[in-house]
Amino acid sequence: MPTFETDGWELDNAEEKNLTYPDQFEIPSLEERRSVKVGQKVKLLFLFQLEEDGRPVIQCERMWVRLVRVSGERYEGKLLNKPYTSKLLRVGNVITFGPEHIATVLIPKTDPRHPDYKKNGLMTLLRNILGK
Repeated sequence: MPTFETDGWELDNAEEKNLTYPDQFEIPSLEERRSVKVGQKVKLLFLFQLEEDGRPVIQCERMWVRLVRVSGERYEGKLLNKPYTSKLLRVGNVITFGPEHIATVLIPKTDPRHPDYKKNGLMTLLRNILGK
């Protein structure tokens, strides 16, 4: 796992954030975070160690990663965003992480759990019926 000392960045623990700030920082259930699959997108919290006015500052960026490998409770994913505050990472970098780091799991609109699923399904049905 990356560290400030060796890499200049590390992943924040979303579980700890949720325990500290349960009303302000919601995360998916442990079951959902443990059952992610290759191809899914998850949001992780990247911490970058920067310097401001000669003092160290920690900056957090939330970025999407697409899973490319699942091995037990260790995941690998490709970074989908370009960091705004740091040049240490770039789109396509492979990130290793665990369920404790997952802050969000993207639910596609084709999934019945998505809030717009019924609306999208109805629109598709209407387009098919009307032939448009």
